[in-house]
Amino acid sequence: MRYLVVIIAFLSFTSCEKQVDINDPYPIEVEYCLVNDNLLGEWISDSIRIVTDVDTLDSLIVEEGPALFYYLNITCGEPGSLMLSYFNYAGVETVDISSTNFEANEGSIRVYNAADTQHQNPEGVIEYQLSDGLLTLEFSQNPNAGQQTDYTIFMSPLMSAN
Repeated sequence: MRYLVVIIAFLSFTSCEKQVDINDPYPIEVEYCLVNDNLLGEWISDSIRIVTDVDTLDSLIVEEGPALFYYLNITCGEPGSLMLSYFNYAGVETVDISSTNFEANEGSIRVYNAADTQHQNPEGVIEYQLSDGLLTLEFSQNPNAGQQTDYTIFMSPLMSAN
């Protein structure tokens, strides 16, 4: 009798098929790059204009020449990436935007969520204008409630020392 119970238990455990498939709980990062060839490469800021509107103070702060240098690097390939960062007067780098899921056409760079495969709702949009080899970027950020900061960055291609 004891063997019969063991055999029935063994058969019931080994003959059961899995009822639930557990998928990987972490989304796969999308690598998507659709960019005009004229934008590819490294860019460095020539000048910057930052305007901050603080609603709670009912004031406008205009920085015509802030002590910042912006750096933009756009590559398509394996993997493609877009990185916009700035360096302060002390040389400390802060990355504003870093993405492998982006596209740039018709005057705007659209940055998508890392797992967005549909490319319908961008997480951020940067308007750009490319004229005579010079690039102008315009975008806004809302760092706090009642505050909006508008950026205009004028950039030139970064020339390598080689």
